[in-house]
Amino acid sequence: MPVTLPRHPLRTFIAPVNNTTGVVDANIVRTNDNLTGVAFNAHDRDTAIHVQSGTQAERPASATEGSVWVSTDTRIAYIYTGGAWVQISGWFQNYHGAFHDNNDQTAGAANTGTLVTFSTSDITNGVTLVDSSKITVANAGTYNAQFSVQLANANSQDQDVWLWLRRTERTWRTVVGA
Repeated sequence: MPVTLPRHPLRTFIAPVNNTTGVVDANIVRTNDNLTGVAFNAHDRDTAIHVQSGTQAERPASATEGSVWVSTDTRIAYIYTGGAWVQISGWFQNYHGAFHDNNDQTAGAANTGTLVTFSTSDITNGVTLVDSSKITVANAGTYNAQFSVQLANANSQDQDVWLWLRRTERTWRTVVGA
């Protein structure tokens, strides 16, 4: 079941004050579209809207139909269909990885690719570094692969350098060629 979340344009925020008294009223606030919202805490009594979070083990066995549970440890969201929890596809599947190396790496012979290696995994979730040069994803999906390389020229001559990502089924390698 696809879930569509509405978009709200950002507008200048008006302070939540009760008319001209200057006193903040907890039941009267401005929403992100600058409309006055009253009694936002009333949603707790609305059985049609119920979002909870916690670890996967804390998820209740059942809930009100339409309730949403976001597992804080697995980053997976579920909706209760009235008889079972069903995973909401694509939510919080935040697979990512960031890797770096601070060592100098020298390109090989001219017209020969040289693998760029990494010495450190900064953050990972479903994306891992293998053999210091392979970045492997564990899950099918669409990924945004980016890299940044700093180059140094050992002489004053102009040099042509090609950088590319080489991809096999679920592995990327960064290659430099001179």
